Amino acid sequence: MNFLKNLKTLTLALILSLGISYAYAAWAPPSVAPTGGNTDAPVNVGNVTQVKGGGLGVTGLLEVGIPSGAGSLLMKTYGNIGADKYCDRDGNNCIAATALGGAGGIGVGQTWQDVTASRAINGPVYQNTTGKPIVVSIDIIRMQIGWGGVETKVLVGPTSPPIVRVGYVAAGYPANGQDEETFTVIVPDGNYYQVFGNSLRYWTELR
Repeated sequence: MNFLKNLKTLTLALILSLGISYAYAAWAPPSVAPTGGNTDAPVNVGNVTQVKGGGLGVTGLLEVGIPSGAGSLLMKTYGNIGADKYCDRDGNNCIAATALGGAGGIGVGQTWQDVTASRAINGPVYQNTTGKPIVVSIDIIRMQIGWGGVETKVLVGPTSPPIVRVGYVAAGYPANGQDEETFTVIVPDGNYYQVFGNSLRYWTELR
């Protein structure tokens, strides 16, 4: 009987000893003094301003402000903002970043090129695919109506064939039977352009 009682006491003492030793070995004191080392507060829906030290990725729609806040400052940055396109609030009327002169604007990284040999009038439609606006300068010989003279015009637009008239001289009676008309126009990125007239003298483009 005493033997069993002593065995129970010894077993209990051994269990307590092992438990205390494990608990002591697993515990480690704080590495910094309170309240340092606390877990950062999560981004939440509260009204308190929060500053995040790292980046913030959003794969869905990010809305800033509320309708009643229209007209107030809703966002400010201390660096650059990049985007492929810039649109209105509803995602419409987008403008490509390249069309805003992001590569330095007209004339920056561009040179005047004589493209007369690869251009023709009265039919062919050309498109600006350079990624930024270009300047097109055309010199047309205009004939008298009695000599087969026709109206001289330059068309530009986002569709093909273009329909917006940006340069025009009506058929008429120039002195000596003919004269020359020079048109210089800007063609936005992605737009089409087309020229009509009697005879092409030269065609140059800043691109």
